[in-house]
Amino acid sequence: MMNAADFSDTQFRALRDTDTVADAVRLALEGSVRDLPVVDANGTFVGMFKIDDLLVSLLPRGAVVGMGLPDLGFVHLSVDDLRHKLRDMEAHPVRDYAVAPPEILRPETSALEAILLLHRGARSLPVVDRIGRLVGVVGPRDVLRTLHSAPGA
Repeated sequence: MMNAADFSDTQFRALRDTDTVADAVRLALEGSVRDLPVVDANGTFVGMFKIDDLLVSLLPRGAVVGMGLPDLGFVHLSVDDLRHKLRDMEAHPVRDYAVAPPEILRPETSALEAILLLHRGARSLPVVDRIGRLVGVVGPRDVLRTLHSAPGA
């Protein structure tokens, strides 16, 4: 019976909690990824650095508080203004932006459970062992790669 460990990418890209936002942006652009796991010096899972959350940090606060604003057409920020805001964030450690994902897999989590979570919208599921170390990441491509290369495929 397949489980999350069978689908898990163990050669994943991860950030150290002391890496900067600039490091995360560079890694995300190099690997075309939107979510990156963050670990501490011992390999313990800290959270996920999400590019979407970084982009939210560029928005005016009123756009994301409560129901938010329906339209930002009246806000006049240039690309240079947004670039400056990003540059201001780039020196911060990624731990300041790491968020706990709604779901964390264990290596023994069933394959079907992992697929269901991906179907429900998870883009990247961290696989964490019993002592909290990040041992892999499962995404839709990992599932397809494993199933496509399985014997008899």
